[in-house]
Amino acid sequence: MTASRQKALVLAASLGLPVNSRLPAVGGHLRPSSAIIERALCLNVVAAVSYGLPSQAGRKWVESEGLWLSLTPAEREFLAGAASGASVFRRSVHSLYALAWLLGLEPSLSPISTVPQDFYKALPDLKSGEPSRRFRARVHCVTEGEALEALDIFYCVHWGVREAGLSSAARFDGLEERRHALEWALSTETWDEVSLDT
Repeated sequence: MTASRQKALVLAASLGLPVNSRLPAVGGHLRPSSAIIERALCLNVVAAVSYGLPSQAGRKWVESEGLWLSLTPAEREFLAGAASGASVFRRSVHSLYALAWLLGLEPSLSPISTVPQDFYKALPDLKSGEPSRRFRARVHCVTEGEALEALDIFYCVHWGVREAGLSSAARFDGLEERRHALEWALSTETWDEVSLDT
């Protein structure tokens, strides 16, 4: 058993969750920082629109940044006003938080912590139409080893949450979305095709 897996199982047990030492190892290679940056910027826009930013402002910002094709089909539909789904895209704040950690903009990432209230300050101010230059300049990605260790933790905790039937428990709110972001960042899958099997 790797040190990373042992750490993950100890954390899961400390949260009162069942553990499984036979879970398969996690793996993968961290995507280039440019891809993670683009995904974070796209999530920032759809989350902002889901919380009240006019969709026209969101579309204008995306187009000015040349990111329209970086959106998923569902995100493009949402920004075009053809789909409701605001509640779904509000959940993307948790994925965005995980990506911000990967980009070195958040000091830590936990399966049970709440998203810091000032977390959005690291992202472009969409209300004023701020370009992404300052955001991009601040990026300093975590290492692939750090990303894999985080994914191992989220994988084992997610397994324990499902096994214990605690998926709707408030203290694990956002766990799935954060794991989704980590899985995507360490895979070659498209955002919508990431599997969260446990």
